Amino acid sequence: MFKAPTFYVLGRSSAPSAERRKTLESLNVGCRIVFIETEMALISGIDLASQQITAAEQRVDYLCMSMGGIPMNGAEYQISDTIRPRMQLLSNLLPLLHQSPHPRVLGVLNGDGRRFIVEDDLGLERNWTIFDVVKKHDLSVQA
Repeated sequence: MFKAPTFYVLGRSSAPSAERRKTLESLNVGCRIVFIETEMALISGIDLASQQITAAEQRVDYLCMSMGGIPMNGAEYQISDTIRPRMQLLSNLLPLLHQSPHPRVLGVLNGDGRRFIVEDDLGLERNWTIFDVVKKHDLSVQA
């Protein structure tokens, strides 16, 4: 367990995570949770959040990134909304990860376990639905 860790949570609004934040803080009274309100689908939002973290920290020991949800600007942007911003975040924080004695990066691709990769139809020619584009195909691209 981390001693007096600082967790940065990036998202559109801090309200949905307020209850989880209280639970985490009760589990480790020395932890600090910093919410950075940003639009994760925008590279400029990722860059601003990265700058805030870089200005406040000397190193990053652990970076955890999830796929996120349905994009606010439509499914046609889903691939760029989930892959590019997360790779940008990793790239921006790489210098801080290099400062850690044991850096770790975790990508949570299928956290709820309900999605699967359509191996015989990766292009989704036969299985195209908005759900398939947003989640299943995204999972296969990031795997």
